[in-house]
Amino acid sequence: MSRIFIENLPKNITENEIVNKFSEKGEITDVKLRKSKRNAFVGFKLPEQAQDACEYFNKTFINSSRISVKIADTVRAYQSNTIQNVKKVKKKFDPFDELKDDPEFQDFLKLQRNTDSSKNQRIWDDDALLGNQVQISKSIDNEEKENKAEEDLDTENKANLRCKKSFEFTVKIQGLPYKIKKSQLKDFLKPIRPLSMRFVPNVKGIAYVSFRNSNDLNAAMIKHRGFLNGHRIEIKRFKDSNKNAGKESISSKCGSSDTKKFESKNGEIPEPIIESGRIYVRNLSYTCTEDDLRVLFEKFGVLTEVHLPIDVNTKKPKGFAFITFMFPEHAVKAYNEIDKTDFQGRLIHLLPAYNKIESKYAANKNSDPNINHSAKSSYKQTKIEENKESDCATRWNTLFVRPNAVADIMAKNLQQNKLDLLTSNDSKTNVAVRMALGETQIVNEIKQFLIDNGVDLHTFERSNSDQSERSKTTILVKNLEAGTEESEIKQLFERFGLVKKVLLPPHGITAIVEMQEPNEAKFAFKKLSYQNFKHHPIYLEWAPQNIFTQETVEDQKSMRQEDFNLEARIDDRCDSNDQEDLDPDATVYVKNLNFETTESDFRKHFEQIGRIYSATIAKKKTSKGILSMGYGFIQFYRRNDAKKSIIELQNSYLDQHKIEIKLSNRSIVENKSVVKKKSFSPQTNLKQTGSKICVKNIPFEATINDITKIFNVYGKIKSVRIPRKLSGSSKFRGFGFVDFVTKEDAKRAFDSLSSSTHLYGRPLVLEWARDDSLDDGSEAL
Repeated sequence: MSRIFIENLPKNITENEIVNKFSEKGEITDVKLRKSKRNAFVGFKLPEQAQDACEYFNKTFINSSRISVKIADTVRAYQSNTIQNVKKVKKKFDPFDELKDDPEFQDFLKLQRNTDSSKNQRIWDDDALLGNQVQISKSIDNEEKENKAEEDLDTENKANLRCKKSFEFTVKIQGLPYKIKKSQLKDFLKPIRPLSMRFVPNVKGIAYVSFRNSNDLNAAMIKHRGFLNGHRIEIKRFKDSNKNAGKESISSKCGSSDTKKFESKNGEIPEPIIESGRIYVRNLSYTCTEDDLRVLFEKFGVLTEVHLPIDVNTKKPKGFAFITFMFPEHAVKAYNEIDKTDFQGRLIHLLPAYNKIESKYAANKNSDPNINHSAKSSYKQTKIEENKESDCATRWNTLFVRPNAVADIMAKNLQQNKLDLLTSNDSKTNVAVRMALGETQIVNEIKQFLIDNGVDLHTFERSNSDQSERSKTTILVKNLEAGTEESEIKQLFERFGLVKKVLLPPHGITAIVEMQEPNEAKFAFKKLSYQNFKHHPIYLEWAPQNIFTQETVEDQKSMRQEDFNLEARIDDRCDSNDQEDLDPDATVYVKNLNFETTESDFRKHFEQIGRIYSATIAKKKTSKGILSMGYGFIQFYRRNDAKKSIIELQNSYLDQHKIEIKLSNRSIVENKSVVKKKSFSPQTNLKQTGSKICVKNIPFEATINDITKIFNVYGKIKSVRIPRKLSGSSKFRGFGFVDFVTKEDAKRAFDSLSSSTHLYGRPLVLEWARDDSLDDGSEAL
């Protein structure tokens, strides 16, 4: 709880005095002073600050008044206590309750009633009659009010019942085309008329359809495994796991009284949260950030968007936000648990949000399917709009350089005409090799410039290897025209907000832009993505988190050589230890693992056999995160331990799964999870094993002479081998081996060419080769 309640304040105290007094214990976000009752509510940003203030200021004095400070109750707790107090008040105190069982008191009441009825009976006849008429009229009025209240209650119950039953008969449809429209889905379900149709935001191929009764639902289930536009459709009955949590919210959103509150001037009414999954949050603190809201709402489900509007002049939040969940059921649960609770010292209020304003492309996409959209825009414009609408964070490699820009820079540096550079008939090097070497030189200059200006290049490597966290204010700008100046980039982004930093490496073909506010950076990213700049579209990518290092350039230069020597000594020591201690063929393959099994449990299960060098569970990336693939590898120090584990632990149980073990030909040298990758990683094996480099993704048009001329720049080469296909044809297999005379030359070539070197349009992928790499069927130079 981040709010405190203060009692017995002085009569003449002001809000400023309260702020000055209690700000000693933390940042104050809200003050509510009630002078007539001499109490106040004070909100702190953190619950710990409120607790400290409560302990510190309780039973202290302000002027001559001794105040009482305690943690404020929540609104829900206060409402429940109020209801209980009202029930107690309704029970009126009757002073004759103790005399009801007394027989003498009952006789006294009978005698008293008889005397009252017999006294002056004729005199009061008319009044008695009039009193009876008044009582009759009052009873009639009461009956009419009761009947009217019952009718209103019945209509309200019927409305709530309709709202609750609206989503009772729901099916989940999978396998839909990505660009399907609601009208096409309605035609597929004819003659059944669905009650509602909902597409999950940012999730393609899935829809939820609700029906009025079970008969329509059963009729829709008949269309299971039918075909729609060439796609096989699967229909399943949807059972809401959060049904109890959603009923209360659904009924509240379906009532006519609530919808009138949120009806806009143009008559638009927000959709229920169960359909849109979008929540409007108000009364937020002006120091609140998007990260704070993510932490608050992510515990209920996956978020697709957090929008916190800021004031253009003050650069501070406006006090409200929009939260969009991937699944509307999670939004309902968040609404029920967070509404009217305190957050950062303020009581936040949650409401159903209006639909997000769609772009022209999205509006045309969801419009009438009979309209020919191709007549409105060309295919090129449609693809650009699709790319802008997509939320993909990474579209190109980090150090992407356009080949045309490489040619321009090389011609300028060599003081040669660009046409002569590309059409030269020099027998020593062809155009592809010259372009590859020129690109490598330019990329290395960019890397050195970024390092000197405090950019951590390791964050780029981590961002390529896994789904690392991306920055919300720093943008990578690529595909710029050669010779672009820093002022031009700054002027381009300053239209959308304040620019803190612009880093433009030599030759001006790529840049890093850091903006002050996340909302302004998001707006600039959306507007400038794929926009033409100097006759070329610019490619934008969110930079990795913590891209800027804290050390200065001088500190980096002084420590660079020492760090390099230390890493070299550690690598040599690790290499010698690995060669001395590890036995070959000491790895076992374990399958049928439980998907919930962790690597620590996996390792513990085999530690009883012998010393383990590494325990690895194979994993893959999905939309839900990194999941286990059900198998793994155990590498022992000794081969005998590997054979012993097969004998003793075969068909043993691990997390209620019977595992199967056999010897593996695979050699695992790193104690980390294996992630299945769909694309090439430029530096898959960073640990140098010798002087031989394995080169992958070699174009089939390339020759051994081309590979030799690219690598010959960095040192003396012992041999170059490129395997051919086994069918006996003259075509290469797309990979090869380059062996240098010394390790230092191999290291220099690997560092220079592994970042972004393209040969005939294909990026070369470099790895350190094993000494026992097979070269059968290869051609050597």
